[in-house]
Order: sequence, then C-alpha cells, then structure tokens
Amino acid sequence: MFNPVDVVSSDLRMFFWIAVLGVLVIFVKSLLSWLPRTQADQDQAVPASVRLSQRAILTDAEVKFYRALETAVAKQFAIFPQLALWTVVQANANSVQAARTFTNRIDRKRVDFVLVDPISLTTHLVIELDDRSHKRDARQSRDAFVDTVLERAGIKLVRIRAAATYNPQMIRTQLGLNSPQEISA
Repeated sequence: MFNPVDVVSSDLRMFFWIAVLGVLVIFVKSLLSWLPRTQADQDQAVPASVRLSQRAILTDAEVKFYRALETAVAKQFAIFPQLALWTVVQANANSVQAARTFTNRIDRKRVDFVLVDPISLTTHLVIELDDRSHKRDARQSRDAFVDTVLERAGIKLVRIRAAATYNPQMIRTQLGLNSPQEISA
C-alpha cells in the first residue's frame, strides 16, 4: 500500500545527501585554494610573451662611483644602492587615504645611494649621482620632488655630479664627513 511518510522521508534523505555532497565540494575547493601553487600555476604568473633576464643593479657610471664611495666612507657607513624612496621615508598622516596617496607618489622613485649607520642601520644621508639625464625637464621635476620629500623627512641629500673618475677624499668633503684621521682618533 502507498504510504506518504515513506515518500517524504526518502526525498529528505536524498536532499540530505545532496546537501552533504555540496558542502564537501565547497570544503575541498576551499582547501585546495590554501595549498601551495604548483609549478604550472607559477609558470602562468609570467605570460609566455614576456621574457625575463637578469639586470644589473647599477650602471657602469654608478659602479665607478660606488667603488670610490666605498673607499671614501671605509667602515664608517654601510652603503645601500638603489633604494626605493619609501624605504627611507615614512608617511604619517591624519588619514589612511592621505598616507596611501603619498606613498603611491613615492612608490617607484629610487635614490642612488644611502649611507647607513652600520650599527643602528639608520639613514645618515642620501646621495644622488647626477648625470646628463638630470638636465631634462621631467627629471628636474622629479629631482625637486625628491629633494622636498627628503628635506621634510629631515634626511640630508647630497647631489654629486657624475664624472669619469672620483677622488675618495673629495667625496668625503662633498659629503661633509670628517677626515679619516679624525674618525680613528
């Protein structure tokens, strides 16, 4: 004989197992999204049309200056080349949006060299090596902005004209550093 209770309970059991299956599928998908990506996934992060190669950190002119700067500052300072401006300047603002807007303005700007105290790792001063490109209007505008940012942050900036050769003692003088004899005394 036909019993309506049997029909309802079998439909509910089927609905229950479909719901359990749905929850399991969602759980497995969530779990998979948290697992480390495979090499195939990582390979797709760089489009096939983009070729990557190693890039020099410094130009040849910057390398020449860096070598002379190493001699000039000896062990008095650590030299950090090509630092993003945001690594030496922190934006403190009344609103998160204002800080974010400012950080976005400095996000892709780099400074050539930063002299850092070797113990505390605090910034002593920033050095910009000015070559012919700094005569262009766009570059002068960028330089003025960087100058203002560093000045407002209380960080000394020294601009040195690019040259074929450098004298370490002349660099020390340009940077306002004591002579090597005074440092060791």
